[in-house]
Amino acid sequence: VELKNTAAPAQGKAAPAQKKGGAEVVYEEHPLNELCPIELELLENDTRILSTTGKNEALLSETFLESTLDGKVEYILQAKVDLQKYPNITQDTDFTRGLGWVLRLFSSNSVFVVRDTKKEDREREIEKSWEDSEPGRAEKSKKNRQKFLLQMKLREGGQLTEAELAIVNEARVPKKKQEEILKGGKAPAKKAPVTAPGKQTKKEEIVEEKPIQRTLPRSEDHTLAEARQFLEHLEGPRVSDIYPIHGGMVDKRSNDSRMAIQEASKMSKEEMVAMLVRNIASRENLKFAAKDFRDNLIREFTELRKALLEQTSEYLKARAEIRAKLNDKREKEKKLIDLCLIETTEFEKIEAYIKEVSETEEADMQLVFIARKAYKNAVIASFVEKLNAALAILDPQQMMNVLKDSREQGIPLPLELEERTETLLEESVNNPQAFADKQKEAQKAAKAKPKK
Repeated sequence: VELKNTAAPAQGKAAPAQKKGGAEVVYEEHPLNELCPIELELLENDTRILSTTGKNEALLSETFLESTLDGKVEYILQAKVDLQKYPNITQDTDFTRGLGWVLRLFSSNSVFVVRDTKKEDREREIEKSWEDSEPGRAEKSKKNRQKFLLQMKLREGGQLTEAELAIVNEARVPKKKQEEILKGGKAPAKKAPVTAPGKQTKKEEIVEEKPIQRTLPRSEDHTLAEARQFLEHLEGPRVSDIYPIHGGMVDKRSNDSRMAIQEASKMSKEEMVAMLVRNIASRENLKFAAKDFRDNLIREFTELRKALLEQTSEYLKARAEIRAKLNDKREKEKKLIDLCLIETTEFEKIEAYIKEVSETEEADMQLVFIARKAYKNAVIASFVEKLNAALAILDPQQMMNVLKDSREQGIPLPLELEERTETLLEESVNNPQAFADKQKEAQKAAKAKPKK
């Protein structure tokens, strides 16, 4: 479905002609310059099954429709403009003038499209029911409409013919008279014309119309409880015999009480001035109270802000201290790790640094344990290296010094190396000549051995 301008006259190539009212009308499609939001719906038995939207066009594709020959199914294709998004569509403009819907169908079977006239049929049925209940209503409405148009023409200064003037000046027939005429009865008699004195006229009999009295149904004739209760209420007495206890003397005052109230309500000029002065004083007091309240509120907020700033400053200071401690701890741990990784003989320096790190607040004790273990292993390796150097040249004095230092410091040496050293020391004491020969050979071998 597309929304296009179809009212423009054909130009160039002739457009397909369609019959309208017995005459052929030629339409030509023109695209719109503006984008108008439209919605296309497919209804099945007044229930929407498909819908789509678009700008000036909408498409429903691959739709399966059942047969409507048996009358069980009815399809309605409905296209409409969204008035909330495009409210100007209801106004008479150059854009809306000549708008029309263009429907294109592509089907593998026969499809018949007819205009939905349900709304018009309902309106005609309503008009027919009016005519049936009141015959002549359509003709009367037509005459009234014609008379109204002629009266409007006359007010605007237009000229009317004699026949039109007769229609305008036609007397209006009352509704009761019309009903009597339609029912076949006689019209009510006209007033007797005025005659000259002395002449006799016939007196018309005045017929009084009696009102029709409707009889209400009885309560025992109904089975519905609500209807019976209402009818019983209507059948009961309509006047209440219960009178108030006070006898109708409530809110009645004597003249003396009225005069007393009037005198009490009067106010002298002095009292009025005094009341105004009191009001002014009260207003000034309220101003001072409001000012004091505002000043107190500002002072409280100022003190609160000052306290908050002090707390924030203390917090920042504490954070800076903690950050400094963490940085110091991190640097010491890093330096300790570096000392444990490098080869050095400054064992006293390492031991002092391990002690300093262990005394640091929140120190990593696992790292301290590993550092101490690494320090101990380094000391042991140093003693082993000194002892191996003494054994290489068979220096008994140096061997004795290394064993003495290790025992004093509590440094455990490898058992085999310690037993070998003790054996050589005993040999140097028990057999000095043989030990001296071995010492010369070891020193000669050490000198001949190339250094790395």
